Amino acid sequence: MRLSARGISYAYTPGRPVVSDLSLEVEEREVLFILGPNGSGKTTLLECLGGLRQPQAGEVLLDGRDLYSLPPRLRAKLLGYVPQVHRPVFGYRVWEVVLMGRAPHLGPLSTPGRGDLRRVAWALEAVGLSGLAERPYTRLSGGELRLALIARGLAQGVKFLLLDEPDAHLDPSHQHRVLQLVRELADQGLAPLVTSHHPNNALHYGRRVILLGESGLLASGPPEVVLTPGWLGELYGMEFELLVGEGGRRALIPAQGSSSTERDSGVGSASSASRAAKASAAAKGA
Repeated sequence: MRLSARGISYAYTPGRPVVSDLSLEVEEREVLFILGPNGSGKTTLLECLGGLRQPQAGEVLLDGRDLYSLPPRLRAKLLGYVPQVHRPVFGYRVWEVVLMGRAPHLGPLSTPGRGDLRRVAWALEAVGLSGLAERPYTRLSGGELRLALIARGLAQGVKFLLLDEPDAHLDPSHQHRVLQLVRELADQGLAPLVTSHHPNNALHYGRRVILLGESGLLASGPPEVVLTPGWLGELYGMEFELLVGEGGRRALIPAQGSSSTERDSGVGSASSASRAAKASAAAKGA
């Protein structure tokens, strides 16, 4: 199954499009990261792809069919959207919020069955919220809210899962847990689309990366090709450095704030950091 955008545009103010003549395709088993500065249209793009906003030009196709011609319930079985921000109003328990993700699979008068409840339990366990299943949704922290929304998206059982900054407000451990799960689900046939402000998460967990600038699509391709100091510098208007560790692991950091003697686009910077870490470990063991 394939999700395609062909020349789509969307503007909140006439004559000032946020998304302009943009085309892309996403297939099953692909983890697509979308990076871009604030205001570049990442969220609007996801909403257009998810059926929440109809483009004012162009078309969105789901397996060759016009997305907006499909019944909403069918769309909800195939496309899931995890928003960037959600303000809880009612004190539903966490498991009840996650259970709402099963709504597209239930009839008008039907009630959730054992299979639905098993899916909810799996989703809560997958994001590490099993211990908070009975807590009121209104009493969660910002990071826990993000995890609950991600669990609801997982429980929905869709083919394409659109996640708007799922790594925001999460500590590094939970970022890894969620994004590693996304990779594993992609191996099973899911197609996640992830917007993010973290190039390193895209570098480590993405299979394809799109750089979305204020003027439109800047670059698209494998993470190791697209995520370079040159491309990121053009995207964000600031200098980046690429660090390469002894094991070949790579990381991208803003150059601002590092001393001139430490700046290096390759192995040198990583080696310095590695030597410093070894020296620190030796000092602690002395």
